[in-house]
Amino acid sequence: MAEEPPKPQRSDEEVKTAVANGETIESVEEMSPGYLESLKRLMLVQADTELMSVLCYQPVANTAPTLDTRISASAIVQDEAGHANIMYRLLEDLGEDKHELVYEREPHEYKNMHFFDYRLHNWAELAVANALFDRAGAVQLGDISEHCSYGPWRRALKKVDVEERFHQRHGDVWMKRLANGNEKTKQMLQDAVDRMWPHGVEWFGPENRQSTHVQDIIDFGLRSMTNDEMRYEWYDQVIPKLEDLGLEVDAHADEDERGGWYIGYDPDWDEVIQRFKNRGPHIEEYVEILRSGQNGFAAKATA
Repeated sequence: MAEEPPKPQRSDEEVKTAVANGETIESVEEMSPGYLESLKRLMLVQADTELMSVLCYQPVANTAPTLDTRISASAIVQDEAGHANIMYRLLEDLGEDKHELVYEREPHEYKNMHFFDYRLHNWAELAVANALFDRAGAVQLGDISEHCSYGPWRRALKKVDVEERFHQRHGDVWMKRLANGNEKTKQMLQDAVDRMWPHGVEWFGPENRQSTHVQDIIDFGLRSMTNDEMRYEWYDQVIPKLEDLGLEVDAHADEDERGGWYIGYDPDWDEVIQRFKNRGPHIEEYVEILRSGQNGFAAKATA
C-alpha cells in the first residue's frame, strides 16, 4: 500500500500562537489545515509566476542587442526556470505532485501573475519587466526569506532573492541605456512603462480591506507585510528611478496616510480578480508549450 501523506496535527490557533512565539515550522505535522492551505496558495503563485515568466521572457531574450547581453538575459531565464523548480519541489513536500502541477493542469488553473499571460514585444519591455516585476518579486520574496515561519521555504529563498536582485539590476542598467540613447529608444521605453505600470500596481493583489487571505498570511507568520505595505515599498523603489530617467509615471509624491504617493491608476479590484480568473491571451499557448515536453519547450520557447 502507498504510504499515507503526512497530515497537519495542530489547530490554526495553536500554530498562530507558536509562530508568534518564534517557532519555525519544519514539517506538515507541525502545521494546521489553515496554515497548510495558506502556505500552498502562496507557494503555488510564486512557482507558477516563475514558470510562466520563462515562456514570456525567452523569445525576447534571444533578441538581445549584444552577445554578452544575450548571455545575461538567457541566464535570467535559466534562473527563473530554476526558481520554479525549487518551488514545485517544495510543494511536493506538502503533498502536491510536481509533474501534475507543471504539465497536467488546465490553463485557467495556473496562478501566475497576470502579465505573464501576455507577450513581450521588444527589448525595452524586457528591461522594464526586469526592473519593475523582478523588483516586485524581490519585495515579496525578500520579506518571506527574512520572516517566513516555514523554515524550508525561508531557507530556499536566500538563493532566489539574490538572483532576483541581479535581474532587477539588469533591468535598471538597460532602462538607463535606453533612456539616454535617442528619442526612439526613450519613446520605446516610455511605451513599455505605460503598458506595464498598471500590472505592477496590481502585482501585490487587492487592497487589504478587499483581501480575504492577507490577515491569515500575517497571523501564520508566512510574511510580515500586507499587500498594501508591499505595494508602497515597491512604489518607494521604482517611482524615483523612473522619474530620474525622465520617464512619465501615473504617480506623484503625496503626504497622506496612504504611504507618501498618490497613484493615478486605482484598480477596480473586482475586475482585476475576474481578469486573473479568466487568464490572458497567451496562457493556452504557453501551457501547450509546456505539455509538448522538455524538447518541445526548448524548440517553441526560442522560436
